[in-house]
Amino acid sequence: MKLEKIIYLVLFAVLLLSCQPDDEFVTPQTLVESIQASSAKNNVLHIQIELKFRKPATAEVSYWKLSDPGNKKSVSNVYASEANAQTLHILFLEETTKYEFEVKVRSGKEWTTTQKYQFTTSSLPTNVPSYTIDENQLKAPLGGYILTQQREKPGAITMINEEGKVVWYYFSNAFMTSSNYNPNYQTITCTTGNSLGREGRSVFVIDLLGNLLFNKLGTELARELVHHDAKMLDDGTIAVISQVPEQFDLSSVGGASDQTVVGEGINIYDLQGNSLWDWSCFDERNPIDDPAIVDGIESTGASRLNDWLHANSVSEDKDGNLLISFLNDSEIWKINRETRKIMWRLGEKGDLEITGLKTPMSGVHSVYIDNAGKLSFLDNGMANQESKFMKFDIDETTKKANVLMQTAFPKEYASRFMANAEEIDDHYLLFGSSTNKKILISDREGKLLWLCTAPHTLYRANFVKYADIEQYNNQK
Repeated sequence: MKLEKIIYLVLFAVLLLSCQPDDEFVTPQTLVESIQASSAKNNVLHIQIELKFRKPATAEVSYWKLSDPGNKKSVSNVYASEANAQTLHILFLEETTKYEFEVKVRSGKEWTTTQKYQFTTSSLPTNVPSYTIDENQLKAPLGGYILTQQREKPGAITMINEEGKVVWYYFSNAFMTSSNYNPNYQTITCTTGNSLGREGRSVFVIDLLGNLLFNKLGTELARELVHHDAKMLDDGTIAVISQVPEQFDLSSVGGASDQTVVGEGINIYDLQGNSLWDWSCFDERNPIDDPAIVDGIESTGASRLNDWLHANSVSEDKDGNLLISFLNDSEIWKINRETRKIMWRLGEKGDLEITGLKTPMSGVHSVYIDNAGKLSFLDNGMANQESKFMKFDIDETTKKANVLMQTAFPKEYASRFMANAEEIDDHYLLFGSSTNKKILISDREGKLLWLCTAPHTLYRANFVKYADIEQYNNQK
């Protein structure tokens, strides 16, 4: 199936009665000239409802599966200015499924509702990944979808429901490395490119309709070597991790006098690709002070010179400062955006006093601040092959870090590299086990409740709440 081809599922060219000047009541015939439904060219699970009005109006579309009429959803633009035409978008549908819909139209203060119409979604393109649910002991619906990525070339971003059905997708011709959803802007920020080479490294941002809002190759950015993560911040700018090669005299510790060390940096870009802010790990730390700088990394055997710290995620704290996680030293740093100074380092060799930690952190990924302001991330558990969800309360005044949660997932699903873990709600944890190609949901004690097998390696699995896509998924 060619994605460029528009597939018309329903076409209503409605010849309706003309409005009489002295009509007392608003009816569909007086307001609606035509209704046309078609699938978007880049996503067969995205239906566009194009409306033409006889006079300025605005509309809301209610829709439901024909087999489940009690589960209604709606999309609307009722706060928009009235116009002679409008296009509403229905997203998060299931393939080869028959739906019914009706249109509620308003002109001025008067509302009217059309008759019911139907459309049937097409089957998914063959290159959309197919997911398998291996176990499901969930007691109630999750209230959202799971976002993940096909870490291959070409790659794909998908959202699946708890039945493992794909409800949204986007294709990329590049090697996908990460994706992050921003609920405030309803955008997904992605990085591409195999970190073993320079080719294909890029950052792009799309909205849920598949519109490309930002698309820059590394060669078009202030730092070329885009690495592992990019995230849209609260102000709409984009924080990007990049590898930063610099030369140092390491002859006193067994290296060369002009030794290149590859560290990590962060840039913040606007949507035009201008670098507004930058930071480098070398601003405050000198690799000559690392006694293991010329040694191999214990966990991988790789040279520290070519990958000193291995940053893998960037996030924004409640105060607007930045958090960055490092795999090789199992540390998380907080960077002050105004001074560019390290505010604190969490880890065995960091400067925070840690209380309540059962085993040392061993590889960390995917740091974020939860709604309560607590520091959360995945401890890969490289040393003992046990991945854990971690949550800390950080007291920046006393420089103390108190463990609030350290939930271990089943050992057979431990992921030594990549991966993430996060809270879905007060009951469930989500774990994207990258190296096992598994996505699992557990209770807060780590008991497995839901298990999904992906046909591809993934970098993360993130939960997207219905409330965070409300514009396109309003539950009636």
